[in-house]
Amino acid sequence: MKKLVSVALSCLLVAAVGFAAAGDAPAKFSKGLLWKIEKTATRPSYVFGTIHLDDVRVTDLPAPVKKTFARSRSFTMEMIIDEASTQKFATSMLLDEGGDLKTLLGEPLFAKTTEVMREYGMPGEITARFKPWALMLTLITPKQKRGIIVDDVLYQEALQQHKPVHQMESVEEQISVFDGLPMEVQVGLLKQTVAHHDLIPGIVEKSTQAYLKRDLGAMWEINNSMMEDEADKNLNDAFLQRVLYDRNTRMAERMQPRLAEGGAFIAVGALHLYGDKGVLSLLQSRGYQITRMY
Repeated sequence: MKKLVSVALSCLLVAAVGFAAAGDAPAKFSKGLLWKIEKTATRPSYVFGTIHLDDVRVTDLPAPVKKTFARSRSFTMEMIIDEASTQKFATSMLLDEGGDLKTLLGEPLFAKTTEVMREYGMPGEITARFKPWALMLTLITPKQKRGIIVDDVLYQEALQQHKPVHQMESVEEQISVFDGLPMEVQVGLLKQTVAHHDLIPGIVEKSTQAYLKRDLGAMWEINNSMMEDEADKNLNDAFLQRVLYDRNTRMAERMQPRLAEGGAFIAVGALHLYGDKGVLSLLQSRGYQITRMY
C-alpha cells in the first residue's frame, strides 16, 4: 500500500502526459526545463520542470541544474510526501464502506481491470476496494524500481544543503484533484487507460526521450494517439482542467512569497510550464521576466 500511495502522490505529471491534449496545442514555452524568473530589484529565482519517473536518465541532474540549485536560498516542491500525507492519501484511494466497484464499472470493465491489475501484483479482492481514479493512476504510472524520482533527489539535496523547504499544495488539495472528478469521468478515464494499457510503456519512453531533449511541445503531442473520438476528448478536457490548468493557477499564486524573497528554486512537473495556460505564462502575466537557462 505505501509503495502504491507514493507512486500515486508523485504521478500527477505522468497522468497529464498520459492524457495530453490532441490537436493544435499552444507553443509558448515549448522548449526548456530551467527558467530564470525575475523582477526589478529582486534577486532572480528559478523554476525547474521535472518528470515524476524513477529513471536514472532523469534523476541524474544536469550540471546547469545542480549549479543553479546549489546557489539558491530555498527549495519549493509540489508537495512534501511524509508519513501523515501517505496515510491520508491511502485512505482517500479506497471506496467508502459499502462501495461496489463492480457496480460502478460494469461487469466487462471490472473483469478487464482486475485482470490488468494482477500484473501489478494486486489480487482481485484488493482491486475491488479502490476508487476508479486510484486504479487509473496506478495503471498509467510505470512500475517503479527504487521509487526515487527527481523531486525526491532535489528534496534530499535541499536537506543536506540546509535550505528551507516549502510545498505548494497540501495532501488534501491533491486528493481533491481526483475526488472532485465526476464518477462518470473517473470510470471513462479508467476504461480508456485499460484499453490502452499495452501502449503506456512506449508512450512513457517517448515522453522521457522528449524530456531529455527538453522538448515540452513534443511531450504534449506524443500522446495524440490516445484520443480516438469526441468522447475521449471530453474526458481528456475534464482531466486536464483539474490536473493541470487549475493547479497551474494555484501554483503560480503559491510561488509568490518565494519569488518575493528571491533566490528560490522551484520544482514542478514539466508540463505545468508549457503553453499559454502554463505556470510560466501565468508568471509572465504578473510582470515577471522569464528567461530560459537550460
